Amino acid sequence: MKLSFTRWNVRRLRTRLCRSRRSCSRPPRGPSNAASFNVFGLTLDLQRARRFTSVIRLGIFPCMTHSANISARRTPRQYRSRQTVEAVLAAVPLILKRHGAGAMTTNRIAEVAGVSIGSLYQYFPDKRSVFSALHERHVVDVRSLLERHVASYGSAPFSAFVVDLVEELVDLHCVDMELHRLISVAINEGPEHFRAALHAAFAECIIRCGARDMDRILFVLPNLVEGLVHGVTLSPLTSRQAKGEAVKATLAYLAVHPELSR
Repeated sequence: MKLSFTRWNVRRLRTRLCRSRRSCSRPPRGPSNAASFNVFGLTLDLQRARRFTSVIRLGIFPCMTHSANISARRTPRQYRSRQTVEAVLAAVPLILKRHGAGAMTTNRIAEVAGVSIGSLYQYFPDKRSVFSALHERHVVDVRSLLERHVASYGSAPFSAFVVDLVEELVDLHCVDMELHRLISVAINEGPEHFRAALHAAFAECIIRCGARDMDRILFVLPNLVEGLVHGVTLSPLTSRQAKGEAVKATLAYLAVHPELSR
């Protein structure tokens, strides 16, 4: 049975389920398992319908429930409310520099931001949702960087494209490294989504240069670059040293595929 999972259909399924349950209490007219099988099937359909309508109502997909659970409570629409949100987000790196990650509480964030704790809770249910908002901004920066590099990729060798991209990604993650470390602990979806974005960017450019063994390259390269870039935030190396080592490691792998350097 093919269903269109709308709220109206959920109500229809619930009504049919109740009727089928009543029919189960009567003496069976046909095969003994027919009524119970019908109830079982309708129960599954009802459960699927409820789950699907909840997904539609929240505007999310199952793989994104983590982000939805820690998102902001309200969307700032007026200028003053946007200023409040900006002040809250700007307070996090200030607290890190002055007091360290151990002092990060919603009360401290509100105090440094110059807003009341009630105003903070209007937009963020907890400090993790503040970290999530900062992570979303970082994702936007990374996405725009990837899109810009892919759009500008032309006749240059693929290896040059990758090296330029790695250098800029390292530079981006070297800014506020302590903030990146804090967010990576609170939001553990970052590496997976970053690898997926790298995979898409590299795939499009590899297709353009006509390289062989595309599946093997896409198995290694996104994971390699993601590990190097995110590893910068945990490394004692300077920004220049980390960039140099990341480029060396990337070029060492690309050397295995000479067609990527042409």
